[in-house]
Amino acid sequence: MRDLIQPATEIVVEAPASVASYSKTTVVNAKLMQKHLNATKESMIRDMASLKLSDDEVLHNFRTMAAAQVKADDLQGVINSTSAMSDAFTEREVEDMRDVKKQNNLTEHELAELYETNQSKINRVLNNQAR
Repeated sequence: MRDLIQPATEIVVEAPASVASYSKTTVVNAKLMQKHLNATKESMIRDMASLKLSDDEVLHNFRTMAAAQVKADDLQGVINSTSAMSDAFTEREVEDMRDVKKQNNLTEHELAELYETNQSKINRVLNNQAR
């Protein structure tokens, strides 16, 4: 019996890779996590200067901070590589933006930096005049 699909005539079709992306809210929360991590590191360094810690404890704490920073950087990279910052804002993202603004006491200028857009766009989105 003859093979109906001959090797010379086979066509390999690859399925397209998934195009799922993280929301603007996730991107902004990751950026805020980095900001909070940096503030925590600075505070921790100030505290360690006044604490009576052994050299080994200080070294351990610095290594722990460095490991946390590496993990946060890796996570930020994964999120940024699959984000949809240029898409229009969804209704949920607008609600989340209002929450982020309120919880972190941010100005529209600071929001614009986090959302990678300009302040006037943020103003229009928050006032339901644009998406």
